[in-house]
Amino acid sequence: PPRFVPLDIRVALCVAPDHWPEDLRFILEQEFSDCYTPDGRRAFFHPDLWTFGQPLRASQIIGRAQSVQGVEHVISVRVKRWNETGTGTDQIVSLRHNEIIRVVNDPDHLERGFIFFDLKGGRQ
Repeated sequence: PPRFVPLDIRVALCVAPDHWPEDLRFILEQEFSDCYTPDGRRAFFHPDLWTFGQPLRASQIIGRAQSVQGVEHVISVRVKRWNETGTGTDQIVSLRHNEIIRVVNDPDHLERGFIFFDLKGGRQ
């Protein structure tokens, strides 16, 4: 059977000067959810996009974040397994053959995986 691996992901990025940070946070949270985006695309962590043993690379997160209008550039990405000690990695999260990543991003259930955006800049 599958073993779901919740992740703790932290992304720091710069907001374009003509965008409000909180508006952009809302858009990013939709883009990196486990549902669908408002325009009908599967969000980044939709379960149908992840399978057994599929690794997660920080570059995948960077690429998707930079495709969102209002993101000037990504400063850093740190990824680790939820509740794991250490600072995490900025490269790749490797999984065993029976593991599938999970990021639900529910503030009431962080043990199901989450992504946190540290937004810098933007309109004040």
